[in-house]
Amino acid sequence: MAHLNTRVLAALCAAFAGACSTSFAASPSDSRPDAMVRIDARPGEYQLFRGSLDAEPGALPKPIRFEIELQKLQPSPKWSPTLNLCLYAGQEDQVTCLKVLKLAEFTQLVPRIEVAADRSAGIKTIETAFLLQAQAAHTVDVEFSATSVTFRIGGRLVHQQPVTQIPDAYYFSCSSAVCAINIYQPPGRP
Repeated sequence: MAHLNTRVLAALCAAFAGACSTSFAASPSDSRPDAMVRIDARPGEYQLFRGSLDAEPGALPKPIRFEIELQKLQPSPKWSPTLNLCLYAGQEDQVTCLKVLKLAEFTQLVPRIEVAADRSAGIKTIETAFLLQAQAAHTVDVEFSATSVTFRIGGRLVHQQPVTQIPDAYYFSCSSAVCAINIYQPPGRP
């Protein structure tokens, strides 16, 4: 099975007292995802899940596939249902996120890229040119090079972000929704 930090996953899910559940594939030849995460973030609440990218020391991380779904939208007066998939290096010095949110004025989900090149630069938001169907699963493929991170949704290029540090970890956050995330390392398996 691909490397996933199971101790961190188990501790994180236990800390949520039932708000998060995780399961792992039985074998590498299994057609199931390597990990399945479900987060139930009540209206106005925010939950977080972290994992490590699979890479040999000194090498680029292997491509990774995430199937993401906001299964149940639970908006609050202050918070839109949102799922963030963020890749980061070190102590989150450089973060690149795919944010999928449900804005009140749309019936579909709005994907955006948010980048923090360093802690002092603030967050740069990059709009995408399409919407996603709400309450449906979407495949997100992430590829790495020595100088960039590439996001694709359903095979469609969303963004290629230049980086000065290669990400070594990821996190999901879910707000005001029930979010389901399946993780495949490397991608390509059913």
